[in-house]
Amino acid sequence: MKVPELRTLLKNTSQENLVKIATELYKHVPKALRSAEGGIDGAIMAILDGEKTVVRVKTAPAEPEVDFDDLRDEVQKFLENAREGNYLRPNRLVSKQERSKWRFAVMRQVKALKQFGPDNAEYPEVLSLLKDLFLLLSEGCGVYLFNTDNPFSSVGITQTDFYKMLLERVFAEGFELSEDMLRDLIRCAACVYNDRGSSTDNRIVELVSRVKGNTELTQELIELTDLKMREITARYSRDNYWKFTDPMENLTLLMMGLYFNKGDFDEGTAYYWDTCLRYRINYGDGGEIRFYCLMRSCRLYGVSDSQWLKTFERYRDEIDADPRDDLLAEYEEVKKRLA
Repeated sequence: MKVPELRTLLKNTSQENLVKIATELYKHVPKALRSAEGGIDGAIMAILDGEKTVVRVKTAPAEPEVDFDDLRDEVQKFLENAREGNYLRPNRLVSKQERSKWRFAVMRQVKALKQFGPDNAEYPEVLSLLKDLFLLLSEGCGVYLFNTDNPFSSVGITQTDFYKMLLERVFAEGFELSEDMLRDLIRCAACVYNDRGSSTDNRIVELVSRVKGNTELTQELIELTDLKMREITARYSRDNYWKFTDPMENLTLLMMGLYFNKGDFDEGTAYYWDTCLRYRINYGDGGEIRFYCLMRSCRLYGVSDSQWLKTFERYRDEIDADPRDDLLAEYEEVKKRLA
């Protein structure tokens, strides 16, 4: 019988029957639940006294208190062993049982680190450890550190979502950003291997979006991105350019988005085009690949039709090949919309 059905039956019966029913029900209640705090006795007295029945809400058990020193030592030891390959091959430092359970160690460590907020004195170190775990898992997407080439999936989170979680904590209210942390965010966004389900573009757009409207932070990120680019180009040559193409392309895309944040649309597209040209990024096919990537990147940042059209007409004459059919079709559609 359901509760509404019981209510209907009770409404239609006599007071004498109500007493019998209530008494019979009370007999079936275990003694331990009658007088216990919040038990049936208290509910009966509350009803008789004209009070509202207190609804007992089950609350999740409190998270165990985390000793940060122990947690930091555990994470650092894990990072060291992983980088040494001790979770991949037999060794005396990490047992066979531990090697097979590395993913659970990471999940436990991340969960524990997330318990600390900006009001904790250890918060800067917490962010640093989360960053180090992100970088380790990212490295594992390109170099075998564990028994998988997709470690983010193994710990139950995508690379993009892990980066978003890191951004949320770095930009938490009440936490003062440091230059080192901004450098780390740039590195995590643009200079790491990707997991199978994520894209560098997603992380870059997330970072650019986080500082949109904050001119001071945007300018600081522009300066730091430029420094990172200079570090990489100092090692660049015509013989080894292929080693640095991906991070240079990613940093170029990031820089363009940051210029867009400042409202410097022309400067952003010019930076992208000139940098790709100078360092042979998206090189080939008479510049058509570079042109396609520029137009795609503009859409990635959600530029207006008028800005997109202006860029198309500005750089179309810079290439020695016809644009792709889908770009030409979009160009005609944009012109119609703006007519």
